[in-house]
Amino acid sequence: TQLVELNLANNKLIGTIPSWIGELDHLCYLDLSNNSLVGEVPKRLIQLKGLVSTGRSLGNRRTLQQQQQPNIISGTNNKVRSGRTNVVSGNDNTVISGNNNTVAGSNNTITTGSDNTVTGSNHVVSGSKHIVTDNNNVVSGIDNNVSGSFHTVSGSHNTVSGSNNTVSGSNHPCCFWDQTYRN
Repeated sequence: TQLVELNLANNKLIGTIPSWIGELDHLCYLDLSNNSLVGEVPKRLIQLKGLVSTGRSLGNRRTLQQQQQPNIISGTNNKVRSGRTNVVSGNDNTVISGNNNTVAGSNNTITTGSDNTVTGSNHVVSGSKHIVTDNNNVVSGIDNNVSGSFHTVSGSHNTVSGSNNTVSGSNHPCCFWDQTYRN
């Protein structure tokens, strides 16, 4: 018998995530939501090929489900320590490293990474190659701080709007046609 789903939601579990869960090689779905689990996800659990993390990284909600592209992380107070092609939504998220992240919500921080798209407010973005391309994109928000190098907005019919935004660094190319800018 091979366990593929494990639902431990709403069990008032306290402490760290048990490392033995990572030994369930065929696990495709794990729900640990609405418990009081804290700390790091065990490395063995992260290495399971059938799982991807969603939900809160610390606190009372943690759900791991079958991996699909892209990785979807939603909720509040998430910490994404590494990864590629993540979609992060909600509030107070931190993407510590990774590539091709799409971050929406408010009070998010991307400390390193590349190829990120950020919308919302109160974001801190540092790193390189934050790119918005193609047509009919809307980049908006307030009180955003973007620093680093090689940030690009290109395409047509794109709208960049907001207030109190700060962009610093170097090599921010502008290849614009039919663009609207409001700040």
